Amino acid sequence: MQANDGHAAMTDFDELERSLKQLESPLMAAETHGLLTGLLVADLATPLETVFDEVLEERPDPNDVLMRERLRPLREVYEQTRAALMDPELGFAPLLPDEEEVAFARRLRALAHWVQGFVYGLGRGGVRVEALKGEPGELLRDLIEISKLDEESAEDDEAEADLFELTEFVRMGALLLAEELQPFKAPPVVQ
Repeated sequence: MQANDGHAAMTDFDELERSLKQLESPLMAAETHGLLTGLLVADLATPLETVFDEVLEERPDPNDVLMRERLRPLREVYEQTRAALMDPELGFAPLLPDEEEVAFARRLRALAHWVQGFVYGLGRGGVRVEALKGEPGELLRDLIEISKLDEESAEDDEAEADLFELTEFVRMGALLLAEELQPFKAPPVVQ
């Protein structure tokens, strides 16, 4: 398990990456986490099977023990992400490579892929950019711009700090969109 930016612990990025390779998924870990986050932000009741349909080439056989073990990291990330999106302490964080172990360029690419997956997941979940007005619509348009980042877009001495700020912007943006699209209901007051 790894913690991202001091927030809730998530299944290790590398563990999910290995699992996706074993499952022969065309997606990488960052994009997968972004996609499932987008699906859950669009509809917190999105079933895990929908995530499987988006991430895997074919639906897994529930009777295959080896397949169930290979799916475990994806299942854990789904459950952890769902819980983190509902966390009143704002414990959600994008699942990205560890900043102490991975070069800047790879982390920047991973953030761009995470956002691409997130925007795609929102779309697959029925969210339309043009339907979002005001701050949520502007935020989604900003996220679309972040999804286009590459190594050349950040080649200065402040790039590391900028990446941290962008990651925090993405994290809070996902939480804001979750609240906007599915406002958390306070428990009824008993009188």
